[in-house]
Amino acid sequence: MDQSFDDVWAEFEDLFAQARQTLATLKEPQPAHVVQASVNSLFRTTHTLKGMAGMLGFPSFSKAAHRMEDIFDLMRKGRLRSTDSLVETLEAGILALESGVGGLRRGRSEPEDYLESLRRQLGELEALARPTEGGVQDLTSMLDVPPDTLKALSEYEHTRVTSLLMSGMPIHGVRICLDFATFDERLRVYGEALGTLGELISTLPWDVPEDREGLAFLLMIACPDLDAANLPALDGELLGTALLADPARVPASLREEEPAQAIEGPLPEPATPETPAPVTPPQEVEILRLPAHRVEALETRLMAVGQLRDAASLLLNRTRLANEDERPKALLGRMEDGLLEVQKSLLQMRMVKVESLFSRIEPMVKGLSRDTGKPVKLTFQGGDLELERSILGRLTEPFLHLVRNAVDHGLEPALGAGGPGEERNGVPADLSLPAGAEPPLRHPG
Repeated sequence: MDQSFDDVWAEFEDLFAQARQTLATLKEPQPAHVVQASVNSLFRTTHTLKGMAGMLGFPSFSKAAHRMEDIFDLMRKGRLRSTDSLVETLEAGILALESGVGGLRRGRSEPEDYLESLRRQLGELEALARPTEGGVQDLTSMLDVPPDTLKALSEYEHTRVTSLLMSGMPIHGVRICLDFATFDERLRVYGEALGTLGELISTLPWDVPEDREGLAFLLMIACPDLDAANLPALDGELLGTALLADPARVPASLREEEPAQAIEGPLPEPATPETPAPVTPPQEVEILRLPAHRVEALETRLMAVGQLRDAASLLLNRTRLANEDERPKALLGRMEDGLLEVQKSLLQMRMVKVESLFSRIEPMVKGLSRDTGKPVKLTFQGGDLELERSILGRLTEPFLHLVRNAVDHGLEPALGAGGPGEERNGVPADLSLPAGAEPPLRHPG
């Protein structure tokens, strides 16, 4: 594949790493707003994957990514509940897409369906998400906002308002007025602050007061309670806060029907004011990508400067006088310290933790264990060990192959009531993978 695609493959790698990390947050009990933020992030990630594949001319990949995007859309709209089995299926889907990108990178042709092995599971999920007879209830009319503001809400925001009110979560509004020059940065600050208190549903335009100049907004947030003292407001920015919708006003008959469609994952903790404080939604990390040739050029230049430093040091030692001035020597020492720090930073730019490989192994082993009926106990050690990025990339596929063979050929199917850890024919059903260690392989015969 053309080297001009290097940045594209790096973009794919980062998106898949972000998806795996976000899916991991759904495996543990989290407040509802954190679950929702994770699902929103996954929806955006798969949407980006779909768009990239379409632009690069990979229609089958784009179609598969679109299907995963639809599943995450059903979750964020409240039509699928976050469960362990659902997360395992989604992990398998992301792994299938990631493996597919690896094949494309090596020049393989596209398969007809990247998600063929998950066709039954995904079909069941889509069937579960079909709306019930009579359509979906809409409670956005309970919001205490002007009719024109209600019209600005998207379909997703309608479903979130309804789902949150039915689950008993109040919806508050924060009205602010920001300067033209800094409104985008200030909006980001408000969004991050409100995200730690609950779920930020929408940011809507608002009428600017007659005595003010700037841009006004209504921030709609779902949280148990809202204290204006917790907002990062500068002087004159905050116009007011209000309770926009009280879940106590939802008819009891609707609340009784809610359990069939609620998705708030490992709820119902958010009802206590102290719950959101220690937990914050996953933050999307901004990643600076540098082409490898630029880093290598920087390293070459740094080596040349290092050689100049050595020459200057040698010259200084040869020409110093008896009443030498110590200042040049001190300056040279500071230069040397600085160059060493830059060299160290450049080396660290290429280093990647081995745990990024482990995150690909876990869903694969779970799927193999389920498909083959072989109970497997999987443990990892040494995830903090760092390897140079290209080395880890070359090790990934062989390592996955070794682990797959260990499960396929090194373990026997469960016999009777045997479970994980039981030794069968001298082979323990326990796959422990320390970093850098080769898993035990045992072939029949």
